Order: sequence, then structure tokens, then C-alpha cells
Amino acid sequence: MADAVDPISSRFHALATDLLATVTLDTGEWRSVNPALEQSIGWTAHDLLGKPVVDFIHPFDRQQWLARLHDRGGALQLEQRVLRGDGQYRTISWQLSLFDGDPLLYCVGRDLGQIRPDDTPQAFLWRLGAALRDVSDPVAVQDIAQRMLGECLGASGVGYAEDFGDGVHVAVTREWTNGVPSITGIYRYSDYGEDLIEALKTGRTCIRPDIPGDPRMSDAEKAAHAALGLAATINVPLSRDGRAVAVLTVHYDRPHQFTPAEIAIIEATAVRMLVTVERCLPDAALRKSERKYRDLFNSMDEGYCIIQMLYDGERAVDWRFLEVNPAFEKHNGLVDATGRTIRELQPAIEPKWVEIYARVAESGESLRFEEDSQALEGRTFNLFAFRVGEAEDKTVAVLFQDITEQRQNENRLRQSEERLRVLVAELQHRVRNMLTIVRSVFTSTAETRRDLDELVDHFRGRLDALARTQVIVTSNPSQPVDLENLIRDELMSVGANEGPQVQITGPDVDLTPSLAETLGLAFHELITNALKYGALRFNDARLDIRWRIRRNDGGPVLELCWSETGVPTVATAPTRAGFGRELIEEVLPYRLGAQTELEFRGGGIRCLIQVPLDASPA
Repeated sequence: MADAVDPISSRFHALATDLLATVTLDTGEWRSVNPALEQSIGWTAHDLLGKPVVDFIHPFDRQQWLARLHDRGGALQLEQRVLRGDGQYRTISWQLSLFDGDPLLYCVGRDLGQIRPDDTPQAFLWRLGAALRDVSDPVAVQDIAQRMLGECLGASGVGYAEDFGDGVHVAVTREWTNGVPSITGIYRYSDYGEDLIEALKTGRTCIRPDIPGDPRMSDAEKAAHAALGLAATINVPLSRDGRAVAVLTVHYDRPHQFTPAEIAIIEATAVRMLVTVERCLPDAALRKSERKYRDLFNSMDEGYCIIQMLYDGERAVDWRFLEVNPAFEKHNGLVDATGRTIRELQPAIEPKWVEIYARVAESGESLRFEEDSQALEGRTFNLFAFRVGEAEDKTVAVLFQDITEQRQNENRLRQSEERLRVLVAELQHRVRNMLTIVRSVFTSTAETRRDLDELVDHFRGRLDALARTQVIVTSNPSQPVDLENLIRDELMSVGANEGPQVQITGPDVDLTPSLAETLGLAFHELITNALKYGALRFNDARLDIRWRIRRNDGGPVLELCWSETGVPTVATAPTRAGFGRELIEEVLPYRLGAQTELEFRGGGIRCLIQVPLDASPA
């Protein structure tokens, strides 16, 4: 007996037939016990004093005891199953009392006899099995089993650790804790003792009731346990096909003597949990697969549907939509398709679709193809069709995408490329023609001009005329050149505008770029001559430019007349043929098939040009 009582009280303590004990409130340890209690539970005072009472309480009753120890209220009566020295349990009815300012809990008990049959490890396993019976999620199985086991044993924590299969590492992935820090994470077996590794290899339970005081463990191993708050552990390997795949661990933050009943409960729980988890795995894998399929089904940008072919005798005539994804309607415009047939949704659907899908359903052949449908708003589709289910189901899955806009863009691109090719070819032709014209202009200019400055001046003027024509021609290469604009641009280049002195009259005429280039150069020569010698030099002179379209059997012909009057000159033709005269009288007929007349009259020149509008330049 402890020295917690005086000599007189000690005698009553020894003579009492009731079970008497005191327990420290701060540590929950036995402080004193009387002989009647020693005899009832088979432990001596030496075995009990200074040790936690909870270690001697049945696992099922520990939570109740710990709650009472921290409840500082008055008297309370409860029944507790207390572990005997022989491993059996006695049920004791306790009357517990507290007194203000007293650090002890006073316990008066009565022995009610052996443990009842429904309080055995088998009873716990029955309750555990009932709790797991309808659970199909492996994670939920682990959580429920860990919580029930931890509460039953009054443990600090219960963990589920998965073996990496490399013989080196283990990961605590699921756990239940009772007011202690989490120990989830990845660990090395070797940090926690060689006997743990050997136990797991042989499938043996590894029990460590007092890690800080275990002489078999090194200081480093004890420190590794202390870092996790582990003072007592029991580790039960979970094996599949003779190999440990996981470990169920129960731990305390103080030393704890594991009783045979506790060990039996922990080992049986480990087996029950492994069996139940493996039972749930196929269902869980199926649910996970279904969730992945459903997530993919709902999130994909492509349209997707499952259809079932419908037959009239042996001939496929229609199909029914069994399932469609959210993108289905966006790609084909069919609304509320599930459960309905294609003929209901679009009676004008082309027969080719029924034939294609029937072939897939009947042969099992997968098809990837492109097809359009006028019945579905003229859309073009890229499709992949394949049979699903059993052959007799005649069901086909179709993954498809509306590529109408893509194909239209591709067609527009091809047309644009073709136009570009034509334009490049035309540009090459025009460049060759232009170089020919420039060479001809330079040669003719050089032959008729002796003075270098005069040569440069005339050549620059003719190049400028060519350049102006090119600006008009290339501003919109696919469009014709307006004749009137061509003439006005040349007049404006020398400061001449339509007015009393200049009259321009004629219908709208479209010229091809080649015609415009050559005629533009001819107009430049006529205007240059009029500016130096003719109607644009003298204020009283007049220039009249008129044209019309005459049609003959060969097609439309442009007739243009350039007429100057009022020029005070003698009606004498030049003695030397210059570039302008050569261009009008020789080049235009040769290149354009034109007929030209150039008259040098008193009062000014008259030029008549008749050129076929659809003629191809030579």
C-alpha cells in the first residue's frame, strides 16, 4: 500500500472488503490500492502503483474512463472491465468521488465477476463487420475500421501504411488520431529497427510496448519514434500472395502493455480490413473508370453519341440515339436527341448514313471518314464510328466534328492561291512587257535626240507616263482601267484640266492593263506635243478628245479622235519621224491591232485611233 493514508486509515483500508483505490488526476496513475483490489484483479500494489490505470481497462471501456478522469464533477458510478494478471477481465462497479482541492480521485469498487461473452474480441469484430457491411469505398473502409479500433483501444492513433515493394520504404496514407499530431508521410523501415523489417518479412506482428525503455533499440531508432510521438506501437503486416503489401499500426504516446485480447482485436481487425478493402477494389475501380468516362464524355469538344440500329426485317432503316454528350447539339444541330430516332429528328436524312452505320454495326469494322449532309444544314463532318457492346446489340459509337467552316476556309484558301498564281504570272508578263517598252522608249528617244539634257528630259517624261499608268493598273490588279481616268491623269500631269480649252467626251470604257499601258504612253506623246507645239501652248486654241464604241463581227472596237484647232501653225508634216509618231503609226497597229491616222493640219493635229477592246497584245 502507498503512503497516501495515515496509520488509522491504513488499517481500515486493509480490512475493507470493498475494492479501494486512489488515482492521481494529473497523470491518471494508481496512487494506492487495498488488498481486496489486489486479490480481485490478481495484481500486487507493486505491479500497479505509478502506472496508468487506462492500461488496465478493457479497450471498449477506455474512452469512458478517460472522459471521467477529465470530468471534475462530483460522484459518479460506472462499470469498468479491468484486466487481471492472468489475462482475463473482471467487471467492477466503481463509485468515483472528487473533493475540492484534492489532487486524487477516490474509487470504491465492487467485483461483479468475469467478463461477459458479448464483450470479447469476437463481439468487437461483429460490430466492425456490421459497420462495414454496406460500405463499398476502400477509403471509407479504412477510415471506419481505424476509428472503431482506435476508440476501442483508447489508442493515440491508428495508421494504414502502404509498402512500396522495394523493401526500403513505406507510406502512411490513412490514419485516425486522438489528439496527437499526424504521422502521414513516407518513411524508411531501417530507421525504425531491424526487428520491424524481419517481422514484416515473415508476416509476424511486431509489438513494442515501451520504446523509450527498449534495450534492443538504438538511440537513433528511439529518436525516430520520439520525433513522431510514438512510445508504444504494434505493427500488423497485411499480406497478399505471401508478400506484405501494407501495415496496420496502432500507437500510443506513452508506454502501453498490449494484452492478449488487444493483440487479438488488432490482428483480427487487420485481416477484416484487408479482406473488405479487396472486396471493394473492383467496384471502386469500376466507379472510378465510370467517373473518368463521364468526365471525358461531358468535357470533350467533339460530338459523341451511341446509337442503336433499327431494322425492317434484315434491312437497316433508321437508328435511335441512346446517349449523347453536351457537344453533340453544337456540331449537328439536333436537339433533345436521346431516346429519339434520326428519322424523327430529321426525316430527310440521306440513306448513305444508315448504310455506313449499319455496316459498322454488322461487321465490327471501325471507320474514319468525312461526309457531308444537306439534310443537316449542308454541314461537313469528320467522323469516327466503331461498334460497342455485343454484336447482336447493333450499337455504334460515333465521335464526330463539324468541319464545315474549316473546309470552306480551305476552299477559299485554294481559290486565293489560284488567284495569286494568276496574278504572279500576269505580273511576270507585265514586267517583261514593261521592260520591252522601256527599252524601246529609250532606243527611240536616243535616236531622235542629240543633246544629252534633252534626251534625259524626254526619257524621264516617258518613264513618268509609264509609271502613272502602272499606278492605275496595279492599284486594283483584278479590275479593268477606266479610259477617261487614264486620259485625265495624263492631262493633270502637265497642269491641263477639262474646261473651255479642253473638252473630253465619251462613254465609260474599261481597258485591259495591257491596253492601258500602251494607250497611256500614246496619250502622253500627244499631250507632250500639244504642250510644246499645239493646242495646250496657245490660249485661243482648243483640244477636243472624243470616243465611242463601235461593234463589228470581231467584237467591240474603241474609236478615239484627238482633234486640235486654233493652233497658229502652218499645215506642214514634220520632216523627221519622232518617237510619238512612230508609237502611234507603227507600235499601236503592231501591238494592239489598231488602225491609226495622224494628220498634221493647219490649226493643229488630228489623230484617230481604232483599237479592238478584246484584242490580245502582240
